[in-house]
Amino acid sequence: MRKHTIVVVGSLLVVLGACGSGDDDAGDEASAPIQGTVVDDQQRSDDDSSGSPSLTTDPGTAYAEVDGERIEYRSSGSIAYSCEVDDERITVNFQTADGQDLLLQATSDGDAWLGRLTFASAEESTTRYSATIDGSSGLVVGGDALSYQGPVDRIQGTDLAGAEELDAEVAVNCASPGGDGAGAGGEPVAEVGGETYTFPLSGAQSVTCDVAPDEVEVRVNRLALDDLQLEIDMTGGPGDWLGSVAAYTPDGTYRVTLSGEAEGFAVDGDTVTYDGPLELDGVESDASVSVTCP
Repeated sequence: MRKHTIVVVGSLLVVLGACGSGDDDAGDEASAPIQGTVVDDQQRSDDDSSGSPSLTTDPGTAYAEVDGERIEYRSSGSIAYSCEVDDERITVNFQTADGQDLLLQATSDGDAWLGRLTFASAEESTTRYSATIDGSSGLVVGGDALSYQGPVDRIQGTDLAGAEELDAEVAVNCASPGGDGAGAGGEPVAEVGGETYTFPLSGAQSVTCDVAPDEVEVRVNRLALDDLQLEIDMTGGPGDWLGSVAAYTPDGTYRVTLSGEAEGFAVDGDTVTYDGPLELDGVESDASVSVTCP
């Protein structure tokens, strides 16, 4: 069985101004080169940058709490979504069309994380919050998750000089909602005719993943990156389904139209599966599709 491996490089770099969209001055600040604060040995020894994050959230989601407001972020509904954490780099980008964005980019110098955090809500998209990540900040990284507890600057429009410092709490979980599912790390997957196609949420141009007992809408768009897109559109509910399942691949688009009992199609909580034939150019192939939504 041939495995299609997906590699996404630097997608965040083109959207560093996301949290200040529509604001030239704000965009300039967000896209400026990251400059970490120089810290001394004592500060580094006090840095609690690895371990178990004190704040948690569900896989594929994030939230920020500041000034009595809780701003929630989901990979579903995001555009240019990225969420990756390793020993050397953190790349987090929840970007939405209405400005409810969260952006965190940091690198490790071996002793501490250096970078910047910015976020905003859709209701107050002209207001953004920004924090410098350095060796004395409240960033804690553990596995695919992280938390930040510390000060942020509240910036109204382009008034950088009038920034107000507030305390904030941020939690991010980059794990796949699918856990240890069929795809690599539980990512959405389609196995068709002996081929395995994986559709990672992180790095996708856009992600739609909403599941209800009577309606399923899934679209993981990676067409411009690697000719991949997973698409499930079903309405009606058990016993009276109507819709389709499709896997766009470099080899062509495999698709099936389902109705009524929709044999092989199942919804279990946030997980959607389909086991049955998919057709390409009039030829049917046995297939298995699985996706878990955040």
